[in-house]
Amino acid sequence: MAMSTAVYSTSEIALAPLRQDNIRRVINPSRHAWHQSFLEKIAELTRLPPNWNGYGARAVGFHAGNFAVSMVASACPHYVSEPQVVPGENGDLQVEWHSLEFDIELHVKAPFEVIATRHIGDGCEEVNLSNDFTLVATWLDEMESAIAARVAAA
Repeated sequence: MAMSTAVYSTSEIALAPLRQDNIRRVINPSRHAWHQSFLEKIAELTRLPPNWNGYGARAVGFHAGNFAVSMVASACPHYVSEPQVVPGENGDLQVEWHSLEFDIELHVKAPFEVIATRHIGDGCEEVNLSNDFTLVATWLDEMESAIAARVAAA
């Protein structure tokens, strides 16, 4: 049996629908202008060596970084600003958005193990999440709406 080989460019592979057993899977490109910058930050953090802080911190795990990228791509409406991302001492990551109105923090302890926190004034909400980030998308939308209202009032 002869085997055929096809050559595809990276962009064709990333955008091509995949079929297997009548299930269609599509890899969507990021909708965010800052996606590449965010990827570079995650890549930089996953290259930190053990003891990167001089106090015995563990290296940031590739799987935590990869999950953070997927999480942010799925949770962020297209108009949301780029988050800050910082390493944790236990090989984890903190993804954060800060405004005058809100502080939203996603503590990625491991893939599918996220603590989401939102601070509004003196109030605080904290939720454990695994793979559904709809609540985070709502928080981010509310944050951007508050920012837009403040700017419009100025």
